[in-house]
Amino acid sequence: MSKKIIKVIYTDDTEDSVKDLKTIEDIQKEFNYDKDWKTYNHYERQFKDIEESILWNIDDDVVSEYAKDYLDLKDQDENDCDCEETDISDFEDAELMAEMSSRNLLGFTNVSIVSIDLFTRFSRIITFGNNAELESIITDLEKKYNL
Repeated sequence: MSKKIIKVIYTDDTEDSVKDLKTIEDIQKEFNYDKDWKTYNHYERQFKDIEESILWNIDDDVVSEYAKDYLDLKDQDENDCDCEETDISDFEDAELMAEMSSRNLLGFTNVSIVSIDLFTRFSRIITFGNNAELESIITDLEKKYNL
């Protein structure tokens, strides 16, 4: 049997626990499930609920300090090298184009300032667009250009 968290006691003596912990057999009997995956999902849900409750009750500062002290993680703002943070404006256009090309982000033909602008515009569309609609548009374009 795998180990699961079933109870957490905080320093102020409040606690979170799985209420009325049910075994897989109890769930099958109570809900008359005929599918194993339904039973398993119901069983796992009781542990997910307590995990969610625990995470909501832990202060961000506690998590941050734990990460620093025990996992050697740093704040995103910390900079060990005492150097200025690099910005995209620090690079020449040719350097950016070379990097994008090396990562195969530009494709093989028609690389120009117009295509770079198109990539920028399309990335904004992807962020806010409807996935099904975008998929349909891309499929139509792929058919049109025999890709």
